[in-house]
Amino acid sequence: LTTSCPSMEKRQRGVRRNGTFAKRAASSSKLSKQIGWLNNNADLLAPITFTEVKDVLTELGENQAMKLLKHLEEKASEVRDPTAYLVTAARRGLERSKQEPRQRTRRQQQDAGDEIQEGEAIEVDAEENVESSDKTGTSKAGRRSGNRATGQAKRVLKTKLKEKHSKVEDESLEKVRKRISWLNDKAGLQKQLDFEQVGQLLLDSGPYGEVMKILKNLEEQAAKVRNPNGFIINAAKRLATEGI
Repeated sequence: LTTSCPSMEKRQRGVRRNGTFAKRAASSSKLSKQIGWLNNNADLLAPITFTEVKDVLTELGENQAMKLLKHLEEKASEVRDPTAYLVTAARRGLERSKQEPRQRTRRQQQDAGDEIQEGEAIEVDAEENVESSDKTGTSKAGRRSGNRATGQAKRVLKTKLKEKHSKVEDESLEKVRKRISWLNDKAGLQKQLDFEQVGQLLLDSGPYGEVMKILKNLEEQAAKVRNPNGFIINAAKRLATEGI
C-alpha cells in the first residue's frame, strides 16, 4: 500500500494555487499595459482608472476584456467617461454570459416540447389507422399500413418543423426590413441604408432584440454617422464576435 505525504499534498495544492495566481497576475499585467497605452496614446476624453476596472475586466476574461478595450479605442472621441464605460460594458458582458445558457436551455426545452406534441399528434393518427384496419379483419395489412403511416408521419413532422423555423426567420427579416425602411424615411440619415447589404447580416449576428438595439443606436446617432451601412456592419460584427 502507498500513503500520500501530507507535505507533498500541500506543495501540490500550492502549485495549483500559484499557477492560477500567476495566470491572473499575467492577465492583470497585460490589461494594465494596454490601459496605460490607451491613456497615453488613444486621445481619450478622460483617463481610465485602472484600479476601478481591474477586477471586473479580469473576471470578464482576458480575451473579452482586450476586445472591450479595442472597442473603446475605436470610440475614444465619443466616450466621455472611459472608466464608467468599461465597468458598465464588462458587467453587461458578465450578466449576458450567465443568462445565455439559461435562455438557451429554456428555448431548447420549449422547442423540444413543441416537437414532441406535434410528433405525438401525428403518431396518434397513425396508430388510429392501424386500429381501424385491425377491426376490419385485415390486421397484417393494417400493420403494414401503420408502419408506412408512421414513416410518413416522421417525414411530415420534419417538414413542418423546417417550415416553422423558416417562417420565424422570415418574419424577423421582414421586421428588420421595415425598420430599415423607416430609418431611411424618417431618421435623417446622412446616407440610405442598403437592406440587401446589411439585413441578413444583422439577423445572423445575434438575438433579434440586440439587432433592433443596433438600429435604435443608429437612429439616435443619425446626425453623427457619415456611413450608416458601415456603422451597422461594424456593430453586427461586434455583436457576433463579442456579444456587445
